[in-house]
Amino acid sequence: MMLLLPPATLATLIFAYAGARGLSPADPAAEAVVRGALPVLIAVNHLSLFGLLAWLLHRNDETLRDIGWSLARPGRRFASELVVGLACGLGLYLLKEVAADPIRQLLAGQNPTFTTLFDFRPSRLDVPLAAAATLLVFVEESIYRGYALPFLKERRGTVAAVAASSLAFGLLHFGNGLGAMALASVWGVLLCGIFLWRRNLVAGTIAHALYNFLVLLT
Repeated sequence: MMLLLPPATLATLIFAYAGARGLSPADPAAEAVVRGALPVLIAVNHLSLFGLLAWLLHRNDETLRDIGWSLARPGRRFASELVVGLACGLGLYLLKEVAADPIRQLLAGQNPTFTTLFDFRPSRLDVPLAAAATLLVFVEESIYRGYALPFLKERRGTVAAVAASSLAFGLLHFGNGLGAMALASVWGVLLCGIFLWRRNLVAGTIAHALYNFLVLLT
C-alpha cells in the first residue's frame, strides 16, 4: 500500500490543482500551469508521506535509524558514503547518456547523438524544480528502499522485493511518459542494489540527488 501512495497522492494533487484552476487534464494549457506549481506539489506530497512514514515507524516502535538512516555498520563513515554516492550518481548519469538515451533514440528510428553528454546549461535550470528533485529524494529513498524493500524482502524474497519497489518507483514518474517510467524502474533496481550493498540510505540518496541534478542541468 505504501508503495502506491506516492504516485497516487501526487496524481491527486496535480488533478486537484488543475481543476482548481479551471483546467481539465486534456487541456494543452494545463501542462504549463501544473509545471509551474510542480515543485510545491511535490513538496506537499513528499513531506506529507514522510510524516505518514514517521507515524508508521513510531507505531511499530521503530525509528528512522531502523530503515537505514544510520551508519552503525562497522566500517561505514559519512565520508566513504559520500564518495560512493557521488560515484554512483555520476555512474547513473553516464549510463543514461551513453546507453539509455541512445537505445531510446534507436527505438524511435533516430541515430544516437550524445549531444547532451555533459552539456550543462545552468542558465536554463528550473531552480525550484531542481530543489524539489534533489532535496526531497530522501523521502523516496526512505519509502522505496528503506521501508518497503526490507519489508517485502522478509516476506517475498529479494528478487520480488526489488521488482515490486522498483516498479512502484517507476510509477512515481508517470508525468514524464512511459519511457521515463521504464527508465526510473531500472534505476530503482540499481538504487536497491546500492542500498543492499551499503546497508544504509546515505549513499543511495546522494546518488539519487546527484543524478536528478545533473539531468536537470542538461
